[in-house]
Amino acid sequence: MKLHKFNEIFVFVFDYLMLAPSHQRRIMVVLGIVGSIHLGACGCWLVKVLFSSDEDVSAFLLHHSSDPDAPIDLATTSGKVEAYVVSSYFVMTVFSTVGFGDISGSNTGEKAMCIFLMLWGVLLFGSLLADLARHQPRRSCRLSPAREYMYLCRYMRLCVQ
Repeated sequence: MKLHKFNEIFVFVFDYLMLAPSHQRRIMVVLGIVGSIHLGACGCWLVKVLFSSDEDVSAFLLHHSSDPDAPIDLATTSGKVEAYVVSSYFVMTVFSTVGFGDISGSNTGEKAMCIFLMLWGVLLFGSLLADLARHQPRRSCRLSPAREYMYLCRYMRLCVQ
């Protein structure tokens, strides 16, 4: 129900700005990717907190802190932003199938979340590529008869020599 309201807002904004349908599609794709990364990052952090002990979370925050001597302090805004960036970084490495290996699932819940993110990333970028291919202009791969004859003559000269 609420997603329908978001759609109405986008339609209103696109109509107000008089954007071309191709621009509307591009904006919706970018918003879909950003939204997926955001949901994945929030989900990863939720799974980390729910399935890990307080000591494991503290060790994780210390290991991934920008200051090696002090862990990420979640009581401050900068600490929350840093934890969000670490989570987003992990989601992007999974979505893009890079997987640097510096962050990985350490328990069953985190490994299940990794599996879900891998599948979601494949579906997300697969649909993105399908959407891009759908809106590309069609080009014929067939050669003109004159060019085909020219290539055939070149091939025949190479075979004869």
